[in-house]
Amino acid sequence: MNPIVARIHRRLKAAKERHGKDALARMDHAFWRMTGFEKGEPPEHPLQRPTRYFPGLTADPWPDPALLPGIAVLEANADRIRGELAAARETRRSFDDGTPHSGNWQAIHLRYGSRQVQSGLATCPFTSNLIDGLPGIGEMAMVSRLEPGAHIEPHCGVSNTRLTAHLGLHVPEGAWFRVADETRPWIEGRCLLFDDSFEHEANNPTDDYREVLLVDFWHPELTAPEIELLDYVATLLASQRTRVEV
Repeated sequence: MNPIVARIHRRLKAAKERHGKDALARMDHAFWRMTGFEKGEPPEHPLQRPTRYFPGLTADPWPDPALLPGIAVLEANADRIRGELAAARETRRSFDDGTPHSGNWQAIHLRYGSRQVQSGLATCPFTSNLIDGLPGIGEMAMVSRLEPGAHIEPHCGVSNTRLTAHLGLHVPEGAWFRVADETRPWIEGRCLLFDDSFEHEANNPTDDYREVLLVDFWHPELTAPEIELLDYVATLLASQRTRVEV
């Protein structure tokens, strides 16, 4: 067992002692499946292929945004978020924090590994603090910018324990987003909510940039003890791989 896996196992064992085995039975199964010691049934949908599969959660490529109260907060503050980003652009040469990306995609991270990113907080303090206070907030938040002609190839997120919102900030007509078998456009001031463990892709075939605020939320069917442990895992894994200052 490698050192990271061993640390997670110790934390899981302590959590079971504190909350009881039954409270973390799903987490226990997920841990042993992810480490290869236990086999389980794969997701039912062929386009849902997360690396870290958590059993027992409802799988829907496009969940109802009403499931998450934070969605309404984001939409209610869309104009102020857009204004803060416009002001930030005046003081930055590049709207990119140096994190490696593929293709013509840039990002400003506001949250990474369940923690605020200090450079993002300095750039967009209102937006960063608003996100940090949302109920059910998850691992990651960023401003995501697709340059003209950019295409993010089909891929699946690493885990089904989160739902992801895209708040449309600057959306040219013709830009589109596909999750599983359905394609939808972004709408400025509104959120698309999706499960990124399903295959998804983004395309901006226009001559203008597309910009959204991406915010992760924990899946609403997770319990508090499960989220506590998943948050620990997210923070631990992020500390091993990120160059973003958190």
